[in-house]
Amino acid sequence: MKVYLSSWIKRVNGYLDGLVIYAYPEMHGVYYARNYVKSPLTAHNHYYGDCFRAIINNLWKAASPGFKQDLKDYTKAWNKTQCSQDLNKHHYNSLNILIKACFSIARQNDFDLRTLNKSNFSGSPTSLLGNQEPTVGNLVKAAMLPDCGSFCSKM
Repeated sequence: MKVYLSSWIKRVNGYLDGLVIYAYPEMHGVYYARNYVKSPLTAHNHYYGDCFRAIINNLWKAASPGFKQDLKDYTKAWNKTQCSQDLNKHHYNSLNILIKACFSIARQNDFDLRTLNKSNFSGSPTSLLGNQEPTVGNLVKAAMLPDCGSFCSKM
């Protein structure tokens, strides 16, 4: 349902009279409302939840400060080169890029992300990165993410 706001209302988000109202004025100038519906959880939802939990708890929290800083630098390069320049906010943070890369590599190599931990992230042929060193440059190359202005050549 299209929603037209009064000129004095700048932004509306949230829940009102059984409707959920979404606002995306920065990205698309779009406002819309829909009935609130709680969707049922499926096995697919649980699978993705387990994958995210493994990436965050076993990899992100155990990552070294250097790895996180390199990932932050790549994320800045990504946001400068890959996002539309007319937006005033970035779409990705370091954890988003890590999740995107892990899912991309797992899809290519038929790796089960629910079993991901720091020991099977790299170093063996059956690990997520294979025999490569656990660096952000190798992660980006293995995930086939863009090099974002020669970022990977510096790594």
